[in-house]
Amino acid sequence: MPTKTKSRVKEKRKTRKQTSKLPELLAFDQSILTDFPADTRLIGIDEVGRGSCVGPIYAAAVCFPKILETIFLELLTELNDSKQVSAAARKQLCSTLQTHCVYGVGIAQKEEVDEHNVYHASLLASYRAYQNVLNTLKQPDGNGTLLLLDGKALLPGVELNKQKAIIKGDGRSAVIAGASIIAKHLRDQQIIAWAKDYPGYSWETNMGYPTPTHKRAILELGPTPLHRIHYKAVREAQIALF
Repeated sequence: MPTKTKSRVKEKRKTRKQTSKLPELLAFDQSILTDFPADTRLIGIDEVGRGSCVGPIYAAAVCFPKILETIFLELLTELNDSKQVSAAARKQLCSTLQTHCVYGVGIAQKEEVDEHNVYHASLLASYRAYQNVLNTLKQPDGNGTLLLLDGKALLPGVELNKQKAIIKGDGRSAVIAGASIIAKHLRDQQIIAWAKDYPGYSWETNMGYPTPTHKRAILELGPTPLHRIHYKAVREAQIALF
């Protein structure tokens, strides 16, 4: 590699480190743990897809390793709320998190969103992700762990002293940000795959969210079996068709 090119690469890495939000995210998690036993493991949970009118809600739960090795932290330099991270960076971060962390994914299918409503379906997906992580940690009762959830809602069925709701947590907590990265990347990949089966709705770019292009496609082509029947854009299309 030419000397000038090496220099540019080093400079970019230095800039990323200087602007990284990772130290702030990790410090927040550490501050949460000050009121708990030293060996408490944090589990972050976030979900994606609530505002989409297509397909399932994905939730992810992430528990960082006990020892944060340098290589792991270097690979997490760009960690942040998944909405603030590029698709390419999310892919790399997701791979890093899946390799180094204990994680679990929970899914509430489109039919469950239609049946229970989006709020309860998101809690269902989150609970499934949480249980998957506890099973991997071999701590099914959650003892020795503290759950951090993005938003205001707590998980039904989980003891209050074992969970905390953190408003805008995906931009404040490292473990919640990690969960948001995994959930969004995996859901996006599924929606992009489905876009090939249902061309014309631009799911590969809008991820099923009701953008003007997507809403126009629903009116022109009609809803697909993957559309959530109670969402406004879908209901309006059904009324127009009949």
